[in-house]
Amino acid sequence: MNNKYFATAREAVAAIVKDGDVIALAGSSNSCTAKELSYAVEEVFLETGHPRDLTLVTTSAPLEGMDMYAHEGLTSRVIAGHYANNDKLKEFIADNKCASWNLPQGIVNLLYRSEGAGDNGLLSKIGLGTFVDPRQQGAKTNGAAQEELVEVQEFRGEEYLWYKPLHPTVAFIRGTAADEKGNVSLSDEMYWIDAISVAKATKANGGKVIVQVRDYVQANSMTAHEIQIPGILVDAIVTTKDPEQFHRLTPGTLFSEYLIGKKKMPETLIQSKPRRLDERKIIGRRAAMEVEPGMVVNIGFGMPEVASSVLTEEGIAEEVTLAVEHGLIGGVAAPGERFAVHVNYDAMVDAPSQFDFFHVGGLDISLLGNAQTDRTGNVNVHKFGRLPTGIGGFIDIVTTTKKIVFCGTFTAKGLREHVEDGKLVIDTEGSIHKFIADLAEISFNAAYSLKNGCKVLYVTERAVFELTEQGLVLTEYAPGIDLEKDILGQMDFKPLISPALKEMDSRIFADRPMGLRTHAE
Repeated sequence: MNNKYFATAREAVAAIVKDGDVIALAGSSNSCTAKELSYAVEEVFLETGHPRDLTLVTTSAPLEGMDMYAHEGLTSRVIAGHYANNDKLKEFIADNKCASWNLPQGIVNLLYRSEGAGDNGLLSKIGLGTFVDPRQQGAKTNGAAQEELVEVQEFRGEEYLWYKPLHPTVAFIRGTAADEKGNVSLSDEMYWIDAISVAKATKANGGKVIVQVRDYVQANSMTAHEIQIPGILVDAIVTTKDPEQFHRLTPGTLFSEYLIGKKKMPETLIQSKPRRLDERKIIGRRAAMEVEPGMVVNIGFGMPEVASSVLTEEGIAEEVTLAVEHGLIGGVAAPGERFAVHVNYDAMVDAPSQFDFFHVGGLDISLLGNAQTDRTGNVNVHKFGRLPTGIGGFIDIVTTTKKIVFCGTFTAKGLREHVEDGKLVIDTEGSIHKFIADLAEISFNAAYSLKNGCKVLYVTERAVFELTEQGLVLTEYAPGIDLEKDILGQMDFKPLISPALKEMDSRIFADRPMGLRTHAE
């Protein structure tokens, strides 16, 4: 054994993590996320009262991987791209027990990379006109956040946001295997995400990199091509005590050669029974109609995911290239799995490289969720009520995508609908209006998007709107829907109505394949 090896996560944490450290939590969901190390931090703190006043930084919060930091005295600051399902931490933030900022996921990825190269922060147009802009909330998610992490700067006559460096001093990363020199393989991780960038940024700040692995092997037992993080960037290695808990690929899958791209999944396993025809499928079908063969497509979390299954049902999923912010390119959604889990993908890159592609307009179309929309077409998807949700890669994606389709039900809370004889029937109307006059916080700035020449649609189960310089224009409505009562009567503002207003395509409301392949040809 060499001096980089620790027998347990607790030993490594006790030896390395100090009061006031900035801990960079690498990874997303279950990939590259070293949750055993985070549990060790909580254990040591509850027993000793240290470490204290930690700052947590994460691009996309690990699933159930941050709640252990929700202790007064342990955590003083959180800088996150998303908060995932860490409900205790969300309550902790909402109660102002620590300061919290929500930065775009891609920006956090690129900040790691820029710091690893010795740069002093990041200059970008991503986030202008949104809640991240310091002229709005400055990315602050609660009253305890007073420090300005984002500034407006002018460069060569154009406006940018300058994002301050993160200064990580400790990195927690999960790998597959490490050798005695500290070289780390990520071969059985579903994505590489930001692992190498987190390690480089931490070392650039004079910090320590701890890697939790499943396997510890002899030196030179792995080939150079198997190594994603070289030992020169690693200070400590910990082998997990519980691979089934801490080295799962997804919450529902311990390991699968399909999910790590080592095997192609047979089409017979991918194909599943068609989804039932409900409001979600109606929205997914209408959104899928905007996707053309040859497009590079991003599909967001939640409602838009149904569009992905529609593309598969219609036999055209392989005629487009899906690009997921986590780093996957191509393939189709894995059956029965959560968001951004694909099989049969063509390639995988790290997350900073994927966001580079997004930021320069590489996406032809993005299908994204839509929680609230105001009269000018601005959208909020990141915060409702007192608990933060998080923006994820949303702002990175909408700023430069050529075409955006926002997907969501027309109202919320209690909405019940069904399709009968090719018509949409509203059984119980939702009690919450989603088309409101003004937004408290802006995730998508409609004016900025129009200025960039982006085409924007808002697809619901009963109406389709298009964004114009004059505002939202109603262009389509569902068969069976009363225009005044079911659409205009459920909005807090009156949209423009297209002189060419028409019913939505009847195929959307028929319980059989739409024939999109034929339509595309």
